[in-house]
Amino acid sequence: MKYAILGAGMSGATIAHALHQQGHEVIAFDKGRGVGGRMSSRRTDHGAVDHGAQYFTAQTPEFLDAVHLWMQEGWVQRWGDQIVASSGDERRLSTSVQRFIGTPIMTGPIKGLLAQVETHTQHTAKRVYRQDHAWWIQVAELSEAIGPFDAVISSVPLPQLPPLFDALPPQWLAQWSGITMTPCWALMVDWGRAAPDAFDGWFVNDTFIDWIAQNDRKPGRIGQPHWTLHATESWSQVHEEDAPESVIAQARQWLIDRGFGPPNTITAHRWRYARSQGEAAEAAYWDEGLRLGVVGDWLGGGRVEGAWRSARALLKHL
Repeated sequence: MKYAILGAGMSGATIAHALHQQGHEVIAFDKGRGVGGRMSSRRTDHGAVDHGAQYFTAQTPEFLDAVHLWMQEGWVQRWGDQIVASSGDERRLSTSVQRFIGTPIMTGPIKGLLAQVETHTQHTAKRVYRQDHAWWIQVAELSEAIGPFDAVISSVPLPQLPPLFDALPPQWLAQWSGITMTPCWALMVDWGRAAPDAFDGWFVNDTFIDWIAQNDRKPGRIGQPHWTLHATESWSQVHEEDAPESVIAQARQWLIDRGFGPPNTITAHRWRYARSQGEAAEAAYWDEGLRLGVVGDWLGGGRVEGAWRSARALLKHL
């Protein structure tokens, strides 16, 4: 069969890799400049910084087996010996779980999974429709639709899904009605000198900032002191439509108020669909009559493992 995969994050890459191994013709599409989705890194003049997913964990034996295979391939390594969490005015070392990062940057496992798959980036799907018992994809960057495809599998965030299709099974929409996706503001802080504090990652537990990572303490990343800050879910929801300049100004003042001093530069990125709330009845959806599938971290329980779990669930349907 000829499959189109919409989205080249963890769930899309996992299903594309598996179908390709089974001998199907698979073409993946992503609107970004590169693959990875929220597991992406931003290039700078001094190296790469992780501004989306900072690390991932493996809670199930099945996913841990997959991670170990990725480690053997050189796509992943362990990280985070010095992860701390705020407890009042004190910090305690957080050693409850093993944490992993992609190598040489966060997209390592995504690029590995898609290495043999035809992948088109900067292809923004704006309409996916059936014609003559086949699927066609209208891409914003092209004048003519791409197709035909025997089947389509979507891994895009839930809010972007219904507008793409002329119609989706009503029972699916009913089961997804309780799921919402929330934003996250990410701040990338270049100190331009020695960092004002030492840790790998810090669960801050503040009303504004809940996480800080030192990108220069991740192997293969940037070569000078650089932090990534993630705003809290509640703050990001309230300030979702703020201008980046406003978010940057607040982050700068927050750092100064805590004695870290003014950084060299700060840039901001809004992840509009960073987290999901609510659960669906299934981890993946497949309609055999339509030959349409849906996967995503928002179906699999969130996070990187949830995206992988959703893709593996769809493979059982297929």
